[in-house]
Amino acid sequence: MRAIFCAFYGVVFLLPSLNAAKAEIFVKPPALESMVDFWETVYVGVSTDEGLLHDSDNLALVYETIEIDLDSSRPERKAQIGQRKEYWRGVLLGLAAGTPPVGRPETHVVEAFTKALGRAPTTEDYRLATQRLRFQQGQREKFKAGLVRSGAYDAEIRQILRIHRVPEELALLPHVESSFLIHVYSKSGAAGMWQFIPATGRRFLTINHTIDERLSPKASTFAAAKLLRANFEKLGSWPLAITAYNHGAAGMSRAKQKMGTDDIGVICRNYKGRNFGFASRNFYAQFLAVRRVVLDYEAYFGPLKLATPMDVDKWILPYFIDAPGLSDYLNLGTQSLSSLNPSLAQSVWRADRWIPKGYELKLPAGTLKGDAQTWIAFVPMNLRHAKQRSILYHTVTVGETLTHIARTYGTTIDSLVALNGLANPNQIFPGQKLEMK
Repeated sequence: MRAIFCAFYGVVFLLPSLNAAKAEIFVKPPALESMVDFWETVYVGVSTDEGLLHDSDNLALVYETIEIDLDSSRPERKAQIGQRKEYWRGVLLGLAAGTPPVGRPETHVVEAFTKALGRAPTTEDYRLATQRLRFQQGQREKFKAGLVRSGAYDAEIRQILRIHRVPEELALLPHVESSFLIHVYSKSGAAGMWQFIPATGRRFLTINHTIDERLSPKASTFAAAKLLRANFEKLGSWPLAITAYNHGAAGMSRAKQKMGTDDIGVICRNYKGRNFGFASRNFYAQFLAVRRVVLDYEAYFGPLKLATPMDVDKWILPYFIDAPGLSDYLNLGTQSLSSLNPSLAQSVWRADRWIPKGYELKLPAGTLKGDAQTWIAFVPMNLRHAKQRSILYHTVTVGETLTHIARTYGTTIDSLVALNGLANPNQIFPGQKLEMK
């Protein structure tokens, strides 16, 4: 087994590599080698209580490993990282001015620059690098936990990808997106295992005040498969299709046209398109790093007991139904039932809305005993409804704030934020419809 030597100030790793089986469609151009190695190190070599201070354009340039106190506040951690950035900014400016490197850390920087550039660094190289200092938190524990969680979903995801003629190994993408967390939300409002933003999600999924299928592992996987297949048919290569999952098919089509090539290495290294930032440029390299680790995870983490799919009963509802009432009838807590049905909104568990007719409700295994139809017939009539419960809406007018609206309706800002899935409570706009109950 070949070993990859990853070295930077304060940390040295010997990481095993993998055989290149099945690598044909997932090409790894030499231009991406250092990027893949960097993300492999982040995923398996650096703990979550430390991180790498590095160059955002050339990931082979890692200045130091910074230990962080996870119990400290975010401003405190930001200040600590900021101090180290200022230190290295000073070092780089000194090198740009011709000051000789002092000590091993600074000598390492000069050597790393020389190796990365293939020539002696210039004053301009050092000066520009002062604008590219970036901190990346380690993810070893997070990645390991996600790997364990993935066992519960892997088989179903691969089956769905096969149906849509998508390579099965793209079942690994949630490691990049969410670490297989079902309820995770990003700052940009992306949600669920596959991290769909609302606009993209609505192309394939139901997203409303009752259901958000982005939080359903099965429904969101069908959506991801459709999107990935559409990306491939538009762009003609899986590396570009994967990158388009982050940057958009139209954006990658522009990149391909602008650069005059579909070489993912050339595009990621040289394309300077609008919004083609750090995340988009590194997305495919992250996938390759994940693939390298997961295909031989025991070499990195040792034996792991992966989660297994949960055994559940499924009931396609023939009517609308009261969720809290059903939980009481079944002697289940609403938390137990909601954990099996993550796509149902909080309004359902507050009984502001009923579980929709036709919804495939998951119940603990063994709930539907004997003849399911007979069991269903005994569900109390007071829990059944012929139509959905009505919603009270408020249309935002010019100058209104969420504080004012909450006070008017006798509710709280937190309630309105949760009910309407607001990413930023300070950003509502005239004409926007907000659900009140």
